[in-house]
Amino acid sequence: MTRGAAIFLILAGVGFPQSKEPTKKAKPPDAILLKPAVHFNDAVVTLDGALRNSSEKPLKAIVLHIDFLGPNKELLTTWRGPIESELLAPAQEAAFHLQVKAPLPAVSVRFNAVDADGREVRRENPGPHVID
Repeated sequence: MTRGAAIFLILAGVGFPQSKEPTKKAKPPDAILLKPAVHFNDAVVTLDGALRNSSEKPLKAIVLHIDFLGPNKELLTTWRGPIESELLAPAQEAAFHLQVKAPLPAVSVRFNAVDADGREVRRENPGPHVID
């Protein structure tokens, strides 16, 4: 009986290999979005907050890409705007204060960012953030 169980386990191991593909570790964010505030007033949306460089390298000429999302999280439009600092050293923060004309059905926003070379900046806390 023990011998039969051992043979069964060997055959089961051959039939169902246990090897898994190595899982990729997610890269840490390059930047953290801090205290984003999104307010609607008279057909204008005001976006305030800060961005902290959480990487070990400086970030140059960051431009925020703000996706305005509809009630079903569908993309309505995207607006772009810079942060206040041209160069963001590691652990440094820079504020942003933007005002844009909002599409009327927009109910939330999602923040994306690119650097001077057009590369996407991985970020923490991108949203969606509700428009108050």
